[in-house]
Amino acid sequence: MKGDTKIKDKLDEGLPSGDLVLSILQREFDIERERKSALETRTGILLTLTFAILTISISNIKIPKILNIEDSKIMMLYFIYVLLLFILFVFSVSSIFFFIKVLLLDKYKRMDVSTFNERLALHEKKATLPILIDKYREYIIFNQKTNDRKYESYKKGTISIIITFSLSVILYTISAFI
Repeated sequence: MKGDTKIKDKLDEGLPSGDLVLSILQREFDIERERKSALETRTGILLTLTFAILTISISNIKIPKILNIEDSKIMMLYFIYVLLLFILFVFSVSSIFFFIKVLLLDKYKRMDVSTFNERLALHEKKATLPILIDKYREYIIFNQKTNDRKYESYKKGTISIIITFSLSVILYTISAFI
């Protein structure tokens, strides 16, 4: 029996205290909140950029000239132009979709402070600490998964906007020649 308490004492020495675990979890919780905020800020900027590229591209459309074309090479250039314009539109819409998905995806879990009251404050630290640790851990895991899903949508939206931007440069170059 005496040996068991020595082992338990040694184990307790190597483990962080409940206060330390709670502070680590609180920091991780804050990191996920900051990650969410950064993702949403970047998404807002790229969403605005997507609309700007789409607006500029649409304003440079030179469709009325198609009706007066007799040269087959120029007609082929117009065909490529219209095809690229369609592809640009598809990628623009997809990037807008993915960016809006980032902004509207799942709500985050947070501590429900309405349950914090004077009666709860009277409980001993040893009783409330494990509950807080479990809640923080649960919320962090949920928020991490939510942020990971948001990041995947952000990544897809970013790829779409890169393609959109590249197509807009190509379209602008083509429109200079037709």
